[in-house]
Amino acid sequence: MTGTAAGARWPLSVVLPCHGERDAIARSLASLAAQTFQGFEVLLVGDDEQAPDCGLPRDRIRWIRHSGAAADAWNAGASEASSICLCFLSPGDQLDPAYLETSLFLFRVRHPDYYRAAFDSTPDPAPAILLALPYLKEGGAEVSLSRLCAQLKDLGFRILVVTTEPSRLFPGDATSWFRPHVAGIYPLPRILDAGFWRAFLFYLLRQHSISLIWQAGSSYLYNLLPDIRRVFPQLAVADLLFNPSGHAATYLNRRRFIDRAVVEHAGMMQWLSGQGVNESGVSLIPNGIDLDCYQPRPRKEWRTGKPRSGSPPSVIGFFGRLSAEKGPDIFLQIAERFADRKDLEFLLCGSGREEAALRSQCRELGLEEKVHFLGFVPAREYLPCCDLTVVPSRIDGRPNIVMESLAMGVPVVASRTGGIPGMAPEGQGTRLCETGNVEEFHRAIGQLIDDREARARLAAAGRRWAEEHFSSASAGQSYAALFRALIQERQVHSRPLSATELLAASELPPRINLDGAAPGAPAALFRFVQSVLSPVRVTGNLRTLVFYWKLRRTAGASQDLKALFDAAYYTAACPDAAASRISPLWHYLLCGFQQGYDPSPRFHTRYYLTVYRDVARAGVNPLLHYLGAGREEGRTGLPDYDLA
Repeated sequence: MTGTAAGARWPLSVVLPCHGERDAIARSLASLAAQTFQGFEVLLVGDDEQAPDCGLPRDRIRWIRHSGAAADAWNAGASEASSICLCFLSPGDQLDPAYLETSLFLFRVRHPDYYRAAFDSTPDPAPAILLALPYLKEGGAEVSLSRLCAQLKDLGFRILVVTTEPSRLFPGDATSWFRPHVAGIYPLPRILDAGFWRAFLFYLLRQHSISLIWQAGSSYLYNLLPDIRRVFPQLAVADLLFNPSGHAATYLNRRRFIDRAVVEHAGMMQWLSGQGVNESGVSLIPNGIDLDCYQPRPRKEWRTGKPRSGSPPSVIGFFGRLSAEKGPDIFLQIAERFADRKDLEFLLCGSGREEAALRSQCRELGLEEKVHFLGFVPAREYLPCCDLTVVPSRIDGRPNIVMESLAMGVPVVASRTGGIPGMAPEGQGTRLCETGNVEEFHRAIGQLIDDREARARLAAAGRRWAEEHFSSASAGQSYAALFRALIQERQVHSRPLSATELLAASELPPRINLDGAAPGAPAALFRFVQSVLSPVRVTGNLRTLVFYWKLRRTAGASQDLKALFDAAYYTAACPDAAASRISPLWHYLLCGFQQGYDPSPRFHTRYYLTVYRDVARAGVNPLLHYLGAGREEGRTGLPDYDLA
């Protein structure tokens, strides 16, 4: 920090030495121009006052004449800065687009007496939407949502995206699909300690004048809805539901805080009706595709991308997430039925948690030469390589690959499940089979492969059906109309929170003792006993003891506990643990986790309790819950950043 708060023109000053490295300087300035927070000045320190064109307003750039080395240039810039907060860059440095905003947020909540109005800005007249997702992976849902973001932007909306689960758990990154169409992307597990998530989300809602939350599968956001509704009563909430599995049950538990559910097919609306949801609270908006991009193309060879020639094998394709509901294991069983046919090849296109198991299944079935794993590939580029597409889903909504395949003139053999029969009836480019019936899939595929004319007729019918039913233009218009109506019903913007109100409504993490002073043994022991015997923690402590007893009886889990608890690491971080002379493990299990301490760099206590609020409410130790139940349920104990 430098300068004083009083009279400072900008909340932040960025200092960048400039000594002839024009390309590197241009990259750094472009990174600054892409920041989600733009309330900063840029101090260029050097002897050449010709800044590259970077997209930043000229009135926010100041030149400081200086010919010294980088360190001297930083000092020269700092002495001229108009802000108490400084960011020092070297030529070529590039920041994550949310870096400056999150850094200033953390400074503000830790030092509320500085710059109470630092984040105040003139509200943008465009209605603002916060899209809450679990992650940005490469998948059909992300394709649809990124397309809708583009359409909504063109229709006058401003969109921010938050993600709340670690992206490292899921192959592929769809961030680039969204970035051109949204005002900011905030991957919370990567940019913030979990203890700050709630406060930061409240900050985003206030600072960016959010009018509507668009929930699309974020468990953390579901858990926060009661508090959001209390603090921001005029904020509209819409929830996008794809199928009856996954987050549909959570929606039912939280629907009193949600203004409208949005579904993509009539089957999902009927399911909600059967669960007691009034149809007036549900909007049916089918998703679509760009029919100009997805058009029939000449068939080509998948290995080379060149046009087919001679008599190559027919190709059967699977495109989708490698997870149980999409049925990639059923696809392999179907391929096994054609093991003796040398004129067929199978492409498995997609990524996901099940890939290792599917590769193992492929080896067991002896299909290594027949089934080819391509990973996530653009459907538009690889559908022309296929003669048929197979969609063997166990559960599905309105899958993009069905629309894309039919639009490109590739017939589909699909499960009769979810929204598939309604979106693509039998004969309209599709053959429908009972879900999981491998023999029925085998017969349908065999008949179409052996009857070229029937396949061609089905392909032509599919393209006609796509032209009549799959245009994406209407989807964007329908969402825009719905969102404007919901915002109007909630009287547009909520009253802005003051800085004091924002901090009071937020749950900030406990302050850790960083001054190095070790507490006295009696006081530390008293705090441990007080925590263990606290009436509000008795139930949670009993659950913790039950988890510990079960883990002790399981050899593998007991070893995992030893691997994830580092006594030296814990006592170095928690002065009370060393001073109390209690076993470091028991201190963490019954007391330390309540204060937010971590057992090792391999497990993040606050993250686990923040993301999985059911564990926090139960009061059970998060590490024991993770080892005893959480990891089997697909939970994770680490965000995207490293604790070490």
